[in-house]
Amino acid sequence: MDVGILTFHCVNNVGALLQAYGLKRYLADQGAQAEIIPYEPPFLTGHVGPFPYVQPRVLLRNFWYVSKVLNGLKNFYRREKPLASAGGSMAAFQREFLLEGNRKKIRSFWGLGRADCQILLAGSDQIWNPEITYGLRRAYFGAFWNRHIRKAASYAASMGRTELPEKYEKKFARLLSHVDAVSLREAGALPFVRRMGREARAVLDPVFLPGRAVWEEIEKPPERAGFILLYQVQGNPEMVALAERLSREKGLPVVQLQAYGDFENGFEVDRAAGPREFLGYLHRADYVVTNSFHGVAFSLIYEKRFAAFSHSRYGARIQSVLEAFGLEGRLFPVGTDVDAPIDWRAAWEKGGESVRASKAFLEREVLRGLG
Repeated sequence: MDVGILTFHCVNNVGALLQAYGLKRYLADQGAQAEIIPYEPPFLTGHVGPFPYVQPRVLLRNFWYVSKVLNGLKNFYRREKPLASAGGSMAAFQREFLLEGNRKKIRSFWGLGRADCQILLAGSDQIWNPEITYGLRRAYFGAFWNRHIRKAASYAASMGRTELPEKYEKKFARLLSHVDAVSLREAGALPFVRRMGREARAVLDPVFLPGRAVWEEIEKPPERAGFILLYQVQGNPEMVALAERLSREKGLPVVQLQAYGDFENGFEVDRAAGPREFLGYLHRADYVVTNSFHGVAFSLIYEKRFAAFSHSRYGARIQSVLEAFGLEGRLFPVGTDVDAPIDWRAAWEKGGESVRASKAFLEREVLRGLG
């Protein structure tokens, strides 16, 4: 293959799967043979199964693993099992749109040596967030031996914040030396990376690359119309209150996706919605209330009336994409009127600059190097 994409494709997360498809699809549309490298290490798949991943050194000195297993079992059977089952929407999307059927899964770091691509493209998603990957992982910096790979680049890599804690700085700087061309999803993280001794570019998440028509092509709309979509990745009472107020004022029901645990609020819930269903719900919604980055991203792509709320830990990426489109006022509680009109032509004129710059990065650092 020309380009091997190393990202989070094996998790039950709508945004992770859509960004992976967006990057793969865009590169393919430009004539590149691009594939997702089927790297599925335990620290990622442990987010999905009933037995949560715990680092061995932590397991040896802690007894609270038992409680983590119990919580993992509860979450798996309440939320993950319907999504991860053989016929589940997440697994179906992975099979149909992301993975090549003849590729053997790579479970260990050392197995990456057999990836047969010319260029390794790490990203997008929070591949450089040590809270998600249980420390900084060499794999997502291309810091491994492979006789086929001639260049390693990152596309829209994210730390989930603007800078890493000090304890990670030395290792981060060392691992960055393996990345030939660096691009990040959050513009606010550029000063930190430069402080680590590297130049970098801010680019948009891959879902902005293929264009709206591509997403409309694969979406699965719900049968119903006329509703408010509530999509939370972190419980937020203010979001629930806004959704309830809009429901009363507009006479529209609230539909919530993938709610579980404390996220349940008495609304209609679709627990089994995968990426295609997510696109369909968001496209058909009259209003979108979300603190999900990809909830915001597709609200922009589909030009929806939306209210964005910040995530308590990973809010930088939502702030960054809203700034790219000149729509910071949609971030609540800064904005107060979800019905305030949006000048979508102006938003896309501004956001289009970032889209073009993002495509230029891939052209310069990836596509021109093939052959």
